[in-house]
Amino acid sequence: MPAHDLLQSIATNLRKLRAQRGVTREQLGVTAEVDPQLIKRIENGRANPALVVLSRLASALMISASLVLSGGDVAALTVEPPAAAEPVEG
Repeated sequence: MPAHDLLQSIATNLRKLRAQRGVTREQLGVTAEVDPQLIKRIENGRANPALVVLSRLASALMISASLVLSGGDVAALTVEPPAAAEPVEG
């Protein structure tokens, strides 16, 4: 896939996934510790985000980074709380 196509795919996917989560760029920026203006440039296909930035954005959206790269619908995803630890008998 050419670089331009990949950037456009990331832009579309991030914008769609953020909207599905119902968060603004500013809210996502605070949670992910990423400048909202950078998020805007990524979503407009004008910035080539580093992998660490994509990882932060995905984590803040509580999704896999692969969804940002490949697209997908997060509406059906639920975030499961971690299972309670079972006591260890000693």
